[in-house]
Amino acid sequence: MTTIVELIEASCAANRNRPALVQKEYGAWKEMEYGHLWEQVEMFAAGLIINGMQPGDRVAIVAPSSTLWVTAYLGILCGGGVVVPVDKELKSAELRHILNDCGALFV
Repeated sequence: MTTIVELIEASCAANRNRPALVQKEYGAWKEMEYGHLWEQVEMFAAGLIINGMQPGDRVAIVAPSSTLWVTAYLGILCGGGVVVPVDKELKSAELRHILNDCGALFV
């Protein structure tokens, strides 16, 4: 069986030098190539694992949409974690409730 991580890794390898993501930074559009994206994903996953993430652990993402958000999402999957995307616009009480309820070990 092929996992989503394996599919994304293969896509990044096949399209290494092509733009994967585009984000506006300081008024200019900046591209991130697939090869660079996958390098960032692997580093993010390694950082989680080094800090104690185990397969199946929940990891919450509370951040605006960005290339870093995508990197974090894929890095969590790559490391074997379960992604808990949380709306950054929630009020503090709602955010606290969701983070306490979801069982995330990392945010």
